[in-house]
Order: sequence, then structure tokens, then C-alpha cells
Amino acid sequence: MQFGNDVAKALEVMRKEKEICRDLVSNDAVEAGCRLAGVAENLWDGLEGSIIELLESEIPYEYPSIAVWWYSILMGIKKDPEIFQKFFYYVKKNRREFSLNTQYFLYYQFVSLMFQFQELNIQKIKIEMWEYRREIVEEFAEKVTVPLEMIPQEERNDHLTVVITEQFLLEQHGPTKTALDRCKVLMQKMDQQVLLINTGEVLTRVGAIPFYDNAIGSYNNSQEEEQKWKGVVVPYYQCDNNMPNIEELDHLLSRIRSMAPGHIVLIGRGGILGDLANKMVPALVVGLGPSELCDTCAEYQTLGRKMNEADIEILKAVGHTKNHVIESIFTSSLKPQTEHITKQMVEIPEDKFLIIIVGARLDVEVDDKFLRMLEEIMETNMVFGFLGSFYKYEDYISRFPRLRRQSAFFGFCKDILSWMEICDLYVNPVRSGGGTSCVEAMFKGVPVVTTGYGDVAVNAGGEFCVKDYKEMQNKILQYYNDKEYYELMSEKAKERAELLLDTETEFVRIMREMDRRESERMQGV
Repeated sequence: MQFGNDVAKALEVMRKEKEICRDLVSNDAVEAGCRLAGVAENLWDGLEGSIIELLESEIPYEYPSIAVWWYSILMGIKKDPEIFQKFFYYVKKNRREFSLNTQYFLYYQFVSLMFQFQELNIQKIKIEMWEYRREIVEEFAEKVTVPLEMIPQEERNDHLTVVITEQFLLEQHGPTKTALDRCKVLMQKMDQQVLLINTGEVLTRVGAIPFYDNAIGSYNNSQEEEQKWKGVVVPYYQCDNNMPNIEELDHLLSRIRSMAPGHIVLIGRGGILGDLANKMVPALVVGLGPSELCDTCAEYQTLGRKMNEADIEILKAVGHTKNHVIESIFTSSLKPQTEHITKQMVEIPEDKFLIIIVGARLDVEVDDKFLRMLEEIMETNMVFGFLGSFYKYEDYISRFPRLRRQSAFFGFCKDILSWMEICDLYVNPVRSGGGTSCVEAMFKGVPVVTTGYGDVAVNAGGEFCVKDYKEMQNKILQYYNDKEYYELMSEKAKERAELLLDTETEFVRIMREMDRRESERMQGV
């Protein structure tokens, strides 16, 4: 009965909003939408679909900000690919109704949804998103005053590289380590002067409008002018937490133009600054998701696996050739271990087989299907540990009482290697991310079990991948029961980790390959 009242209230608010003469999301709409999305989480699919269809018919499409709010509520009720496509196409069609910064805010909300939910990672939308980003970048290009034409090769300083990242936090943060590791290689192995710029614009708040369960990037209020990392001191500039900002873009683009660097390296997408700087010096994107192409305006990008037909189709659709992509190994580094723990210290008997699930987004990456898979093959001597961010752990695990008795949530851990030291198996739910934590596991000789989707699959390699959750069950039991097989795969995990940690060799190769391709491009080869 209460749910019916919530639906009726939402419909009442939406109908009232159709009579409003201005595009303003009311407090009533926020309250009604949040309440509805909150109580709809556990509805059966048929009812979810009916509610979505009913609400969709009442969205006041003539008011874009209000329509975005209600579309985001529909996505909160169900991650439906069809609704997601309608949502995206509505925003793209009406993008001129939003400020430029709001367009960019919405772009990043779509990026976040596609990253978190595999069912939304649709090839057609990937192509459309690439074009949507280009349109936004070109509009920013029209607003800045700095000349953006290409700097002639002979005027560039071949001993200077500008590295641009959209987010720089703590040393536990994967993208931060990725940026610093590349700076270190450039300085120590390639004799480069380096300037590291953090635009701080990933999942920006600038231009934000009401959007249910929106993703907002973290920002570290650092005032430092250099970063010390493994024996190097990297000159560092951080933008205020208001990017993208035309005045700041003008300042930094002017600075880059006067520096005339030989290379520009973008960590992640590199943000609006990186895309605009690419107009002056051809840039390389080091993608943070090694399993996916990045929708970037940069001239080159890395991909942590072999290209497939789907990749080639996407590249062709957006006007690129295979020359745009440098196939590579996505390497990383590990935060040094400072602690040592035992199973007993975390209240697990030493003889238990500890299976660990690690992630910063476990609330959306772990679902009933995954937990049911674990419960079905649970042996008496197994313990399942969840490590990271999992606010809904108690709610999820309460639905699986047998699993609940043999599982624990350990929270966030600063020294992940100390945990991998007591872990027996790393099991990965179907998700896009998690690439760094699987490397940490393999470094300690912990075998990985993952499906063939996402960054963990790319990093772990084919020998540690399974087809689906059914095959995952069989593989977990094989590790549990077959000690000889376990030891063999433990050694293979260590060998794989050694390859994934050799940033020096791989990044130098990537940079030289980019130079070779750029030289051929300039010569018209």
C-alpha cells in the first residue's frame, strides 16, 4: 500500500510540474523521486517495468532539468538499457538547453553509469558518447582565447613533457599512482623535464543539476607545488575545485603553449584541458580502464588488450583508424607493505580458506546472483571476506543466512598487501573495475578467479578467467580441493604480477611507439 502511495505522489508531482512555467526541480520532486527509487529497489521485474512505463509517460519533457531528474529516478529504479538509451538521446537532443558545464556534468554521469553497470555499456551509446564529448570540447574551444593551432614540431622542446590528470588524491589511489609512475619513467628513463597538472575535473560538481544518486569525484585540497615519488620530485600544479573553468583553461593553455612541450600525456581522459591541449601537441591517453576504449579527442590512446572487431567498428564510426590505438600492457605499482597481519588477528582460524572480494563500489558490483553463486558452493572450511566500500553489506548478506555465518566485511584497508598475505583466493564479481587489487593479489601469489569481462580479466590474463558464474563455482572448488593445481597457479600469478609491475619497460615502449607513429603521420606514410 505504501509503495502505491509513493507512485501516486510521484505522478501527482510530475503532473503539477507540467503546469510550471520554469525549468526548476522542486523540493517535492526531489523528495518524491528519492522515496520512490528507495522503496523500488527490491521489486520484481514485471512491476518495475510497469512503474517505469507509467512514470515515463508523465515526464514533463518540455522542461529539460526536470526531465533529467525523473529520468535519473527511472535509472534508480532499474538499470534498464532501453531507458538509458532514451535518457541519453533526450539529453543529447536537448543539450543546447543546458549550460556547457551542465552538459559536461551530465556526460560524466553517463560515463559513471556505463562503467558501473555492464548492461548499460552499449556499443551504439559508446559511439554516440564519443561524438557528444567532441561537441562539448569544440564548444569549449570556441570560448577560450588562446590560439589552439598545432605548434610546429621544430618549435617543441623534445625534453619536456606535460602530464595531465583529472584526479590526484592519495598514494593508495590507482590513478594517482598511474600518473606518478609515468612521471618517474619520463624523468629517470627518458631524460624528460615534467610538469604534472591535476585539473580535478573528474565527475565534476560544476554545472551540476539534480540527478538521482549522482557520482561526484573526490578532491584533495593540496597546495603543494611538487610531488615526491620513489626518488623523483615532480613539479605539480593543481586547479581549484571549479573545473572546467574558462579562465583557468586559458591560463593553462597559454602556459602549455609557451612551454611548447614535446609530448603531452593524459591520465584517464585528461579532461577538457587535455583535449584542448591536443590541438597544440598530439597527446597520448593512458586509459585507466585497460579493457575499454576511451572516448577521447587525443590523437593516441593505449588499450590494455588486443583490439577486436567491436573496437575497430567504434574507431571507424568516430573517424579513427587502428593507428589511434597502441595495444599495451596496463602496468601499475603497489603501495609498499607496512604491516603484517594473521588470520587470527581478524578473528579467522588459521586453517580456514579465505576467499576475498575487494572493491571500492561493492554496493553496485555485488548482487544477489553473485552471493547466491558463493553460497551454493560454500564448504565448511571456507570464509568469504569483503574488503573495501560496502555500505549495504548487512542488507545484502541477510538474504543469504548460510553465507552470512561464514562471511565478514572488513571495511577499507590502507595496507592491502597485508590482507592479500592472509588471503587464499581472489574472486571477482562481474564488473568493469578492480584492476589494481587483482595485481596486488597476484603479487602475493594469490590466484584470481574472474569472468572474461572488465579490467580484472585484462590484468589477470586468460588463464585466470572463466566463462560465467557456473564455471566460476567449479574453479573455486578446484582451487579449494586441488593443492597441486593451487600451487601451480600461485606461481603463475606471481609471474603475471611481475609483468604488470614493469612500468619502466612498457611505458618507454609506448612513448617510442607513439613517436614512431606520429613521425609517419606527419610524413603522410
